[in-house]
Amino acid sequence: LDPSSIAMVCITHVPTNSGIVNPVEEIGERISNHNKRHKQEDSKESYLKSIKYIVDACQSVGQMDVNVQKIKCDALVATGRKYLRGPRGTGFLYISNSILAQDIMPSHIDHYGCPVSKVPSASYYQQGTQLQ
Repeated sequence: LDPSSIAMVCITHVPTNSGIVNPVEEIGERISNHNKRHKQEDSKESYLKSIKYIVDACQSVGQMDVNVQKIKCDALVATGRKYLRGPRGTGFLYISNSILAQDIMPSHIDHYGCPVSKVPSASYYQQGTQLQ
């Protein structure tokens, strides 16, 4: 593959159906080396040439050591439900400082993931302030 045609690499650390442990650290090292070479060009377009690296760690977090510095990923996602023994519907998203520093904003935010089922009345909030 021509690295200049790759915008993002997404990989599952441990797939559900096989138990294979993918070499996420080695992949992260290769992507990091590629990005460093292109960053040396010191152009505004070097950001566009860098490959973003996302790791799905749902099956590995809580079962094995997962270190985002060693993996060198831009983002890592996992569920809280499986091996962290959190409640259903919980999870987390790690975003690297290098991505956060780019001040990337979502194109839009929707409420579909967390629909409002009931809007509390004003008296609900007044009672809360009385307890403070």
